[in-house]
Amino acid sequence: MFQALNRWLSLKTNANLWDWMRSTYSRGDLEELAREACSGIIGSQYDPLGSQTMDQFTARAESLEHFVHSLYKRYGGDIWHACQGARRPGVDKTVFDGFARLPCSDQVYSPAGFEEFMVRNAMRVAASQLLNETR
Repeated sequence: MFQALNRWLSLKTNANLWDWMRSTYSRGDLEELAREACSGIIGSQYDPLGSQTMDQFTARAESLEHFVHSLYKRYGGDIWHACQGARRPGVDKTVFDGFARLPCSDQVYSPAGFEEFMVRNAMRVAASQLLNETR
């Protein structure tokens, strides 16, 4: 609970995505984000044989969707900028051609899924950049 509150407050005080990540995540967290931000499934399905009840799963999914939407709304320009690095100038006709090469692009099937896809990839890119910056 305290960690979620801290993240929410830091969204209000940091000017850009990189500053927000720098103030929110430890070096170990950044290493994990750089390695695994895009390794999961976007919009995961409920597993009735899993460890969570349907109510727990729904609450967690709604919380994640709200957090992703808040990040996208606050740092949308930074998120697009981070993901545009996948574009190949002179080869790709649009920025979406570059987005299609990013991890998890084959899992986007809704507007909320697109936001999560963009946020995950931007956090992966930003985490890698922040790690390289501190070496």
